[in-house]
Amino acid sequence: MFLRKTVVVFLFALLFLVGGQLEVSAAHWSGNGAVDGKEIRWGTARGSTSYTTIRNYSISTWDKLGKINIAGDTSSTVEDLSFRDIYVVSSLLGRYTPFSGADVIEYNTYNFKNMTTGQQKKTALHEMGHALGFEHHSSGIMKQGLFSMTYLDDHIIDDYNSHYK
Repeated sequence: MFLRKTVVVFLFALLFLVGGQLEVSAAHWSGNGAVDGKEIRWGTARGSTSYTTIRNYSISTWDKLGKINIAGDTSSTVEDLSFRDIYVVSSLLGRYTPFSGADVIEYNTYNFKNMTTGQQKKTALHEMGHALGFEHHSSGIMKQGLFSMTYLDDHIIDDYNSHYK
């Protein structure tokens, strides 16, 4: 009995230590995303969105950081990312999905139509963060949930600068 309790305590301690180290060292970086070289080319290969103002705000906000060129697709480039609207009766606000070919950011119109502009901008910035390779975080723009946020927080800007040099 003593040995089993010791093993259980050891495993919980190890899980706590490893979890704590991952939180610090991983910097919420998955490395998966739509970045191709030093750019993301976006377009309409996999659909379109009626939330173009929100999409454009997200693109320009991330693009201003200057290390990854986020630009529209042209006839001489390969599209890396599409934006489209979906209608799903659920709490889903938006999602980023990697695909072979162009990845997709989807805005759920079921919820988007009732969201404030600040909530829509937060969702668009968050999903673009996934397209740039970032995972969820406990605070800031990469925190999951419905709240208003119209800027990139210092934490995500630091992560961006440490991964894109």
